[in-house]
Amino acid sequence: MAERADDSLLACPALCLVVAVNAIALQRRTLAVVTIYWYNPGHRTVAVLPCCAVEESMNPLRLTGVAALLLAGCASSDYVELRDPETFYLRSALSGWDIDPQYQLQPLDDSGQRFAVEASFSASAKPYFVKLADEEWQGGANCGPKQTPMDESLLPGQPVQVSCNEPRRSFKLLVEGNGRYRFVFDSSGEVPTLSVEKL
Repeated sequence: MAERADDSLLACPALCLVVAVNAIALQRRTLAVVTIYWYNPGHRTVAVLPCCAVEESMNPLRLTGVAALLLAGCASSDYVELRDPETFYLRSALSGWDIDPQYQLQPLDDSGQRFAVEASFSASAKPYFVKLADEEWQGGANCGPKQTPMDESLLPGQPVQVSCNEPRRSFKLLVEGNGRYRFVFDSSGEVPTLSVEKL
């Protein structure tokens, strides 16, 4: 039930993509000035880390080694594999964004990969914001749209892809009318999906 990370970047939501090394001659010494560009595909942001200067010889292999060490140090991941969906709850304004036993996901069949929860909503001109998450909002159990805007809107009969390492974004449920709705979380494919249907 492992989930692939965005952009197929080896399931690593925070990576140093570029290390620029510039050799500067200064008083018969050489400083290797290293600039690291930090890319977060989960939030589609790029940041530049503070530069650092390391005294080095002009040996290209040594300069490359400095860059490699800094790159290895910064390439970390807070990615967590998908946790047990039976610990997930539908979290929204219906429960004050807290957990409520009536909104806990239940197995839909014996596959161990499909889970469902039902909730009643009133017709609204504005979307309801919803997420799937466990009690602690842990990584691997904090589920939102995998990509925006294409996976944000929940419409009956239109499954969307899910990232369960998504602490910031929520799904937008568009309610057609007063009634009860069933949410189905399916982890049988390469990427989990969430669908909704009106009962």
